[in-house]
Amino acid sequence: MAGYPWPIRHMGLKLAAVAIAVLLWSFIQDQQQLVEPSAAKSVRVMPAVEGLPAAGFRVGAITVEPAEVQVAGPAGALARLTGVATEPVSVSGATGPVRRHVNVRALDPAILLRSPQRVEVLVDVSALPASADRESSADRE
Repeated sequence: MAGYPWPIRHMGLKLAAVAIAVLLWSFIQDQQQLVEPSAAKSVRVMPAVEGLPAAGFRVGAITVEPAEVQVAGPAGALARLTGVATEPVSVSGATGPVRRHVNVRALDPAILLRSPQRVEVLVDVSALPASADRESSADRE
């Protein structure tokens, strides 16, 4: 390149700089289209209950207070979201109602819990009627 005049030698660098600038601009435009607008909404809290109560007892009604929580996140993710789950509440060996304060969690990491992040879950555990108790004992043997 020693034989070329100075403006021609640097023409290649200028073209490369322009090409890089065009590629960067194109990349930024694509990234802006990928960013979804954020939104917020209320969703139902779905309690997770695990285990079995003591022999002769059954799980009845399950209530959550509050029944709904506020969440925020990308509009597309929120459109698909029907609810959020609680941490598991164990009723293993229970012979009466089980009341626990547990955290709420969204399975999608893009979803943020606004409020509240803890709920109270009440699981009604009651004795089986006498005839059902005998049938349950026979089934377990």
